[in-house]
Amino acid sequence: MSNTKIFMLFLIFVYLSCTAVRLHQYTVILSDQQYFAQSGIILTAHDSYRWLRYASEHQKGEYYNGADKLSGVPNNIQKPPAIPLISYFMSKLSSLTGIAPERVGGFMSVIFPGLFVFPLGVFFLIAGFPSAGLGAGLLGGLSFAYLSRTSAFQIDTDMLNLFFLSAGVLFCLCAERGRSLVWSALLGITMYIFWRWYFHSGFTVIFFFMLLYALRRKEVKEILLSLVVYLIFASPFVFFRGFSGVSEFLKPDVVRFFPAEVAELHSSGVIGTFMHISPFWMLALLGLLLSLLLRRTVLYMAVFYVLGFLSFSRGVRFEMFLAPLCGAGLGVAFDIISKGRSQAMSYALVTSLCMVFLLKPFFKEVPPPVISSSTYETIKKINEAESDSVVAALWDNGFLVQHLTGRAVFADGASQFKQGAKIFAESLFISDSKKAAQKLMSVSGGRPVYMLLTPDMDVKLPAIIKSAGYKAETRRVDGKTNIFFTSSDDGNMKKSVELTDTMYFRLHVIGETDIPCFNKIYSNTRFTEVYRLDEKCRLPS
Repeated sequence: MSNTKIFMLFLIFVYLSCTAVRLHQYTVILSDQQYFAQSGIILTAHDSYRWLRYASEHQKGEYYNGADKLSGVPNNIQKPPAIPLISYFMSKLSSLTGIAPERVGGFMSVIFPGLFVFPLGVFFLIAGFPSAGLGAGLLGGLSFAYLSRTSAFQIDTDMLNLFFLSAGVLFCLCAERGRSLVWSALLGITMYIFWRWYFHSGFTVIFFFMLLYALRRKEVKEILLSLVVYLIFASPFVFFRGFSGVSEFLKPDVVRFFPAEVAELHSSGVIGTFMHISPFWMLALLGLLLSLLLRRTVLYMAVFYVLGFLSFSRGVRFEMFLAPLCGAGLGVAFDIISKGRSQAMSYALVTSLCMVFLLKPFFKEVPPPVISSSTYETIKKINEAESDSVVAALWDNGFLVQHLTGRAVFADGASQFKQGAKIFAESLFISDSKKAAQKLMSVSGGRPVYMLLTPDMDVKLPAIIKSAGYKAETRRVDGKTNIFFTSSDDGNMKKSVELTDTMYFRLHVIGETDIPCFNKIYSNTRFTEVYRLDEKCRLPS
């Protein structure tokens, strides 16, 4: 059997391993009652409900482009310019099979994440480092860094992002070697589909310059024709929009109008980052250093290096791009040692090292549901509210509220840096209930306002404090240590409020029922409350 065939068999094994781990998660989730509410299955990522809502709208023929009327009151977030492919797939497959969209999405989250191993593995095979391709697939597909973002029922775009990037670098390498027009067309098609999947046009610009590097030794005419072909298939509109996309990525504060605390934007530090790739973090670090032995192949992997290194400064969300590099480095060591001899043994060794030693501790991890079943059912109660009402809730739960109730929210996962999120957070740290109600109702557009308070707000209180523009500090008052929240207004005028006087404490911690302007309409025994703001407290228009 030829070396290429043996390699492909190992590559298929890598993909099946990535899929098997997620299939195990899938079966565990479907057999565990904590993932079920009376009216549906509870997913394992908050953002999943955004794509699920779009899928449901598309299935009913109700999807529309432009401003999303349910997101980010008072300044609505723009929907994607076309139905996202992740939602389109769920909608169409659900209609064809009769299976609920969330079940279809759950199955997609099992089979899609591992697909990147094929283009990335073939890339390294062509480059002359096949064992590096296997290592990249194993650490890339089964590290905690990737599993934490692409586990079963985490229906999100991350499940195919590595695939499109891997296909992109493969087509660039192929364009260098010949038939550049064909590979440029395929690269353009890939980038357009990637945009329809992820809606980050900056990648179209990045791969334009990577293609230009790949064609550097071609004749000028061939270079120009290849680039034109790429632009045609990638869409000139997407390409030119990509420059502003790159600028926004490099300077995110330009589009983040208000502060917010987002867990995935925090770095775990050097050791923590590599421990998310393997519990034996020093081997993961060694793999990253050894990846530099890939010589000029490193240049084609530049997008992985740039995004991966951002995990040290811009948050854990970028660790998934670092993992394949660590695996490739460990694999290239075997390629160099074998020097073309005993390739099958090299494949077996790198596979065994990763599966038995480096990654095994991650195999049994199962992501928890995003909320409890009782909170899920409480949110469903909001369906009894007026159809044009606006819900003030923690932004993490915004997409879920939209999906389950069809009601607008002040903040969700797409608008946590916008005005609505800040207004909601500020209203929780006001001591005067009437002023708190008026703050929310003043931007609701005259619509009824409901407030949803959930148990996860206690854990995320520091994030709410930051979004409100406050800082927590302790003070000694009458011999007791009390917590105060202090904010700085324009002109350096500070205002301060004690924790026990805030609306957060009265509404959520104590759960009072006789608060002026806040009428409790539902509460369960698990710190989940729904209040309706009294229309009598609204400021006159």
